[in-house]
Amino acid sequence: MSPQPHAECRNGHDQNIIFTSLQLLAEPWAWPNGDFGMDLNHEEFVSTNGLAVQWPMRSASGSNGRGSHIKGSITSETIWDGKESKKYCKGSVSCLNHSCDITTRPKVDSPAFTKQKEEGVCQCGSSLVWKKSQEQKDVETLWNNRPDLKPIALLSGPKLANGFASGGGDLTQSGKNSDHWRYQLRKLSSKMKAENGHWFLEQFDNWRERHGDYIKMRACTIGSEGGITVIAFHTDWMRNQLLPKDELQSSLFPVQGLVTDGAHKFWSNQKSILIMTSSYSPVIDFWVPGMFSFSNGATAEHYRHHFYAVFLGIDEAATAAGMVLENEFFVMVGICIYIIASYCILNHNLIIQVVDFSDPQRVGFILAFVDFWKLKYC
Repeated sequence: MSPQPHAECRNGHDQNIIFTSLQLLAEPWAWPNGDFGMDLNHEEFVSTNGLAVQWPMRSASGSNGRGSHIKGSITSETIWDGKESKKYCKGSVSCLNHSCDITTRPKVDSPAFTKQKEEGVCQCGSSLVWKKSQEQKDVETLWNNRPDLKPIALLSGPKLANGFASGGGDLTQSGKNSDHWRYQLRKLSSKMKAENGHWFLEQFDNWRERHGDYIKMRACTIGSEGGITVIAFHTDWMRNQLLPKDELQSSLFPVQGLVTDGAHKFWSNQKSILIMTSSYSPVIDFWVPGMFSFSNGATAEHYRHHFYAVFLGIDEAATAAGMVLENEFFVMVGICIYIIASYCILNHNLIIQVVDFSDPQRVGFILAFVDFWKLKYC
């Protein structure tokens, strides 16, 4: 191998890797392979089309070891003040049919990648399976063999029944930096445990017991037919926010009502969703939560259980406030687009076009509305 250049700029992630240059790469830049680092000037950066490659990568940036608050620039006069870019291979997707040789690239976009892993079908009709990069598989195997050990023990190589296993420092580039290794193991541990339903239930139950004085459970459908799991909960203060507010009755803006949405990346298991119903607070000038729900999906049945829990909260809050329950209490605000013309302003009018919920929300709302009134008066 030709003599490699000395690295002008290193940091904790670069320990014990080879530094090279574009001129010394065995293959064209578009097909990089293995762990290596390079210092590039601006012309070289442009010549690689911004370090573009021909295989899906997870990209990240850094600050050349100078602290996350310092941002480098691709137009810097020195590499030390330049921008650090990292790329991690996303593995490959292969057919489960042993007689089929198809191997293809994973999707780069996260939602598309998730759908590809869950629903991907090969041209031969068989299912596709995601194959992680070898480095990622080695780290997961290491952790699964001894999940009881702390990251620092796994870094040097844990003791197994048949001897010592290779440690993180030998398996992965992140193992060259102890802080980065601890961070990676914490993420892996949370991910693995999140995929264990018993672990989640235990954690949630412990959290509920610690805050049982003011957390009120509204729905829990674990083990229900169809595998629908919705756990709805809120506090008395959140419950009271679900009631209409007199000071908003005359507002020109659509803030009198409830808004419901789902956050798809809140939980460690990204298949799960945090559903939240909120109302507008004129006191703090923000939308505030009235009901939280853990949900293992976003179908009409999931929203049915969530909205039913919301309706129970509204009913209880109205009773506590001595109010007569009315249909208007259940108004949900859609996405509103305002079209204001000069003649409208002069006449104190506002034209509002309301865009409805998604179909699962709309159907779930209707089903829950019927369920609530049936239970209340039948």
